[in-house]
Parts: sequence; C-alpha cells; structure tokens
Amino acid sequence: MIELGWKVRDMYTGFTGTAVGRTEWIYGCIRYSVEPTKLSKDGTFIESVWIDEQRLQVVSRVKLKIGKHFKGPAPGGPRADPVRQSGPRR
Repeated sequence: MIELGWKVRDMYTGFTGTAVGRTEWIYGCIRYSVEPTKLSKDGTFIESVWIDEQRLQVVSRVKLKIGKHFKGPAPGGPRADPVRQSGPRR
C-alpha cells in the first residue's frame, strides 16, 4: 500500500509526483491522485492525474512535509462556524 505524501512514478508513462489522494472503489480498484512536483516547460502548473495502484512504483518513502512549503498559516484546521442567513423578506 502506498502512503499519501510518498513520491511515486507511473511505470508505463514515467509520470512522477506525490501521492495526494486515494480512492477505493466497490469492486476493489484502488487509485491514487498523483500531483507533479515540477512545472511544465512554459512554467504553468500540470494537473494531477488518477492512476491505478498496480501501475505505480514508490520512488521515495519520505513524506512531503505540508507546512514547510507554504507561507503563512498551515492549511486546514478548525474553521469558524457557518452563519445562518436570514430568510427572504416577504
């Protein structure tokens, strides 16, 4: 099993990135969302792709440290309670 945050490579295409999501389907198919660690040649972001677990090789078992790459507060955590809007005026 691949842990989220590990660097992986698609054995067929060579696409390399970080496993950031995992889905398990009713018939046993397990897929991982792989987010690339590099930009495209023109400097734009490359979209993440979903790849079957059987096609992935683990490149590095060192997990990505979430708070290290962000400036400002770490993502996630507690949020303010939603405010209920008043009903429509009649």
